[in-house]
Amino acid sequence: MTSQRLIAIARVYSGRLYPGRKVFVFGPKHSEDEPDVTETTIEHMFLLMGASLQVISEAGPGCIVGIGGLEETLLKTGTISSHPDCPSLSTIKGMSKGLVKVTLEAEELSDGPALKLALIQLNKADPSVDIIFTSHGEKIISTCGQVHLEKCLEDLKKDYAPGITLEVGQPIIPFRETIMNKLAKEKIKKEEVTYEELNSSSSSEDDDNEETKDGDAPKEKLLTL
Repeated sequence: MTSQRLIAIARVYSGRLYPGRKVFVFGPKHSEDEPDVTETTIEHMFLLMGASLQVISEAGPGCIVGIGGLEETLLKTGTISSHPDCPSLSTIKGMSKGLVKVTLEAEELSDGPALKLALIQLNKADPSVDIIFTSHGEKIISTCGQVHLEKCLEDLKKDYAPGITLEVGQPIIPFRETIMNKLAKEKIKKEEVTYEELNSSSSSEDDDNEETKDGDAPKEKLLTL
């Protein structure tokens, strides 16, 4: 690993947050039946200033800050509280699902454990990346597209796994297609027929309105759906 560290971005909802304070970190799936809570200490806090970080000593409600030192306790999302019985906030919805998957292997067998740790770090740093470790020992990285995949591979080579020669497999892109049965096709045909009937009825009503403007008596129409 290099000297780079992961910075968690957090918003303070209530209370005061400062370095040295003991807190509890709850995982996104924390519940009474399956607890996922870790006690830790806030090491560093930063004010996000564009491309730079400014060290701060305290943050209050409404502040959006960066927190350092949570690499081992926080994965992508979580809840931080000073009380051990705090409920976990809901996870982020609408994250992009991986469209392009590739297998990654280290050229040297001895670099396998280091590559696995590097992938775990990448998974923490990028919320759109999914890392899969199969029972056969395969390491699969799932990204949002070709450009995202290239960026992830570049980050691995430069930051998380420097010195490890990677063997990248062929991209696996799932097809978003399906097979429709006969009933589904008939339902679509009925919807198309109904749509055409509505359009024809609408055009007939327009013709009647034009006749009414010319002085003719309006005609009654009955539309049954």
